Amino acid sequence: MTRLLTWDDCRNARHIGGYETIDGRFTSDRGLIRADSLARLTNLGRRAVVEHGVSLIVDLRGDDELNRDPNPFGDRRHRVSGLEYVNLPIIDITNTDALRALDYRAGPIGYYPTILTHFQRQIGRVATAIASANDGPVVIHCHAGKDRTGIVVGVLLALVGVPDHTIASDYAESEVNLSGIYRQWLESTPGLTMTELVSPAPVMLQLLALLHGRHGGPESYLRHAGVAPGDISVLRDRLLV
Repeated sequence: MTRLLTWDDCRNARHIGGYETIDGRFTSDRGLIRADSLARLTNLGRRAVVEHGVSLIVDLRGDDELNRDPNPFGDRRHRVSGLEYVNLPIIDITNTDALRALDYRAGPIGYYPTILTHFQRQIGRVATAIASANDGPVVIHCHAGKDRTGIVVGVLLALVGVPDHTIASDYAESEVNLSGIYRQWLESTPGLTMTELVSPAPVMLQLLALLHGRHGGPESYLRHAGVAPGDISVLRDRLLV
């Protein structure tokens, strides 16, 4: 199944449909879409988002990223009827202890556990927003669509019973999809290394082990993140067919 969406000029926009769960159900291709920054969309790409019937866009980036690359759907002057936009940053810049623990130089394996553990409430807010959205696909995105987006998607796929190895494979697709733009990012971003850009499957498997172990599994994690039991049920209904 081809999951990539032709949203010019996003490189990593794809639905998460067609994954079989441990109880024999399948994820919906109209439930959740993961993407890289929508700031890169051309006029044609923005039109494709609207025509896809998207009901909500959840932007996981922080203020500095928004100021540098505004989301085209975040401008109230150009809002589209039936399409909502919300900015819910995953990284809480007021949590100084967690910020000090984020070791980007070590690559994803070094900072994903910090995000999962210390920004649990922020991830919970995203899950609640998805559950509360109107009918239609929900888009969540950050900059590359692999780190913050990848962690949220990993938790949600685990919630509906997608096997860990499948979640890890989905995560690893980002590295393939973004390979063509990596050189441009390396040249334009001082200090950025390839270590920070990779998304190997074992990194997600390690994160899922932490989710199942220290946090008691995805449902327990989301409950402690402030997601209401009813919204957890809605999420399962929304993401499955």
